[in-house]
Amino acid sequence: MLTTPDAARLPRRDALALLAVVVLSWAVAPSGGMYTHVGALLAFVGWGLAVAACLLPEGSWRVGPHFRDKLLTRSLALLLVLAAFESVRKSDPVAGGLAAAAALLLVLALRGVVKLPDTPLLACLAAAALLLSGNGLLKAEVLYGASKDEQTPLLAAAGALGALACVGWLFNRVVASPRGSRALLLLVFGAGFLLRAGGILGSPDPVVDVLVCLRDAPDHLLEGRNPYTADYHDVYDTDRARALGVGAPLAHAVYPAYLPTPLLVALPFRAAGLDPRWANVVCDLLAALALYAAAARRGPLFSALLTSLYLLMPRAPFLIEQAWYEPMIAAALGGGLLLAGRGRRAGFLLLGLGLTAKQFGLPMLFPLAWAHRRSRLAFVLGLVAAGAVALPFLLWDPLPFLDVVLFAHLKRPPTPDSITLPNAALQMLGVALPRLPLLVGAAALIVGITAKTRATAAGAALGAGAALLTFCLVHTQGYFNYFYLCQYLLLLGLSGGALGERRPAGSG
Repeated sequence: MLTTPDAARLPRRDALALLAVVVLSWAVAPSGGMYTHVGALLAFVGWGLAVAACLLPEGSWRVGPHFRDKLLTRSLALLLVLAAFESVRKSDPVAGGLAAAAALLLVLALRGVVKLPDTPLLACLAAAALLLSGNGLLKAEVLYGASKDEQTPLLAAAGALGALACVGWLFNRVVASPRGSRALLLLVFGAGFLLRAGGILGSPDPVVDVLVCLRDAPDHLLEGRNPYTADYHDVYDTDRARALGVGAPLAHAVYPAYLPTPLLVALPFRAAGLDPRWANVVCDLLAALALYAAAARRGPLFSALLTSLYLLMPRAPFLIEQAWYEPMIAAALGGGLLLAGRGRRAGFLLLGLGLTAKQFGLPMLFPLAWAHRRSRLAFVLGLVAAGAVALPFLLWDPLPFLDVVLFAHLKRPPTPDSITLPNAALQMLGVALPRLPLLVGAAALIVGITAKTRATAAGAALGAGAALLTFCLVHTQGYFNYFYLCQYLLLLGLSGGALGERRPAGSG
């Protein structure tokens, strides 16, 4: 037990994983995941932190007696500078209001009125939630609204509610009260829902091929047609798309470019006549609930802060607007790891569904399989059962199915607007990195991460997040939605107390 403030310890692995999440957010949020030099460099720093969290031995850092005060004031100062810059650059009243709030909180922090929680890790979680929720308020926008930079009133209000909830964690009397703590948690979930709902309501008709897939493929199924051989409208081949400068029309083979699981998840929503993106909203909230449940044994404040980080992630409305279905994968993996960690066989089916929902499931397979080596039969059976979801579509018409979900992806060229190591080398240095050595190096690193993955579900999440991040950064494309899933897995890796690592409640 800690007896003096200067004897406090900050767990190394947890701190590195948390810092990786924050750095990755700063890397991809400003540009929405599109390539910038700064974004690429920050993404590589986040990559290094995530890998270090997996490979370095267990241990902790000693922090000084004024660690919490310095962390709070510097976090608020950074948020103040960021909000003031955005307020001047965009003449944005939301950013101006955030700057004023950050300035007031900074004064209160200097006077000792507001403080971070007692233990170092809880303090880091609270500071991260404050920073990301503030940045999330600044980035609460959609791409295809009335204008590119428009913040709808709903999104601005939702972001403000989330930031307000995170400020509430700084007032110890509120947090110490069970009723106050529950109210803040409900506020966070409400803000998270409104942010995601705003991505649909604020952009009902975006020019996005993924939305065409999730909308039309279930419709074809409901009408008895094979979604992998049906005709699709090319969303980019329109006057509106060309006016927006979205890009050249895409080939027919991209529809649908995905495995069957997301199409089946969207199916009941389409049968009810709803926008399929509501499936992503529901799944993202379920993923957050799994995260909260996973961290429960580390104390109510720890689990609430961890969940706040995910629900208020910057550009969550943008993710939902674009119809990217990583929330479905997050819900499957989060729920699967939680249930499998508690000995439930249904958890292994969910893990299999998460791994087979998208083509990048392969790098995550290795750390997840190694972490569950003591339950290898249940893991394999879950994987086989999940893989059987694709069997009817394969038997329906094998060649078109394989062409769409496999061969077309293998032929995809590197994309110049994505954050990857090859793209950064080309953009910054003019050097074209050979693909084979990169893939071999990435495979070796994933093997190393796998070998260090702990035999707990939280350890599996941390390893899977680092492995997926490794793959994304050496692949031909790496976009916002890829990094979003990586961040979720890294956060789930912080919830170790609930998934096999016994720690006293509230220990942080």
